[in-house]
Amino acid sequence: MAVFWNTLDTYLVTLFTTEMGVGSAYGTLQVQTINSNVFADAHVFSTWTLPAIATAGWRVDYDARQHMGSSGRIYVKTYRCMAFGIVSGVSTSLDTLTDNVKEIYERMELAIRTDRFGLGSGEKGRGALIRTGEIDITHYPADNLDSTRRLGIAYFTFDVESTTT
Repeated sequence: MAVFWNTLDTYLVTLFTTEMGVGSAYGTLQVQTINSNVFADAHVFSTWTLPAIATAGWRVDYDARQHMGSSGRIYVKTYRCMAFGIVSGVSTSLDTLTDNVKEIYERMELAIRTDRFGLGSGEKGRGALIRTGEIDITHYPADNLDSTRRLGIAYFTFDVESTTT
């Protein structure tokens, strides 16, 4: 039996790999590491080959107020998902790092916003709805505050709805 959550996570990794990975049409900032390890933190991000994307679902909300189907109640489930885009600031100025992390954010948003999420795994996925987004610049783990080694992190959350009985 296919588990929709796992199918969705795999779909997201494939989507970002196609749209932003090494084989993508982008000539700069091609993403080197793409995975569904979204609960990682700066300590883990700094061990990946950057730029990187971590994406996955982490929560599901149910709406059972729909009508009954032939095999039972029809549920609308909303999968809460996250995507982190991480870029290195080791050899770049703070201005360049800020520009790069904003560009990664815009590319991730474009990939999510324009995909129709045709998953076909028993549940019917619908296009994503982006909820929030932000960027952050952080020091590498264990570096002092005077260090110029930084990570740029672009972060947003989005919902993917599905229906099932």
